[in-house]
This record gives sequence, C-alpha cells and structure tokens, in this order.
Amino acid sequence: MGEYLFAVGAYRRSRPSTRFGGFLRTHGLRIRYYPMLSGEDPRSAAQGEPLISFPISYLSDVLAVARELGARTWEEGGLPWGILPSEIALRRHVLFSLVASTMRKPDRLNILRDLMLTRNYYFIDLMFNIAVDRYREGRWPLLRVARAIKALYRLDRK
Repeated sequence: MGEYLFAVGAYRRSRPSTRFGGFLRTHGLRIRYYPMLSGEDPRSAAQGEPLISFPISYLSDVLAVARELGARTWEEGGLPWGILPSEIALRRHVLFSLVASTMRKPDRLNILRDLMLTRNYYFIDLMFNIAVDRYREGRWPLLRVARAIKALYRLDRK
C-alpha cells in the first residue's frame, strides 16, 4: 500500500486518575492510525474511519520509535501527528505503542523498542493482524495481544 497517518488526540477520562497530575489527571491520550492514498492531505485522511485506535502512554517514546521507523512528525493543535512510510513501519509502530500502553514503568521500553525493531516480518504481521481483529471486538481483547507479547518476552518481570 502507501503511507499511513497516525494522530494523537485527547479524550476526557470517565473519572480522574490518581497516577497523573495536571491535564493528564482528567484527560488521556489516544492514538489513531489511518491509511492514506499517495498525495492525500492528512487532514482529509483523518476524517475517515481509523484502522485501529487505542489509549497510549509514554508519548515521547512512541514518537521516538516513529522517527526511527522513518516517520515525518509534526504538531497539529498541540498534539503530534505523523506519517509512517510503509506498511511494515505501521505494523511495528502499532505493536510498540500497544505494548507500551500496557506497561506501568518505563524501564523496559528500550528492550521493547529493540524487540519491535528487530523481530522478523512474519511475527510482526501475525501479531498485528490479531490486534486488528481484536480491535473490532472491543478494548479488552485488544489489550490481550499486548499482554501476550509482554509475557512472551518477559517484559512484565521485575
């Protein structure tokens, strides 16, 4: 295919979080991925139905991995947007963002980044397809994919 757009947006939490202060106490961040046609305006691509969408954590690490994958990033309305250059970059970025969103502490993010950037295409493709199928079922089945990757590579250990 072509390029893929990701856009980070804010949503209001149903109840305030005790883990955060300031804006993140009452709001969370959600990332949405959209397919783009070549030469299409990103704003018009973001008007359609997202390919996959979920809450994220560790925004700076998510953006750093996007740049490592060759994404062009910019800010729109104070929130980051980016264009991923290929389908494999999309798949690697989705899996990194998904697993990072389930991690409580950032100390294992470098291990996760190395795993997502070095795993072969077939594993990444399989897990991405499972994640997209689970996204259609709802939020909790989607998070099971992230927990499975964490358990497989022992990222949930102390």
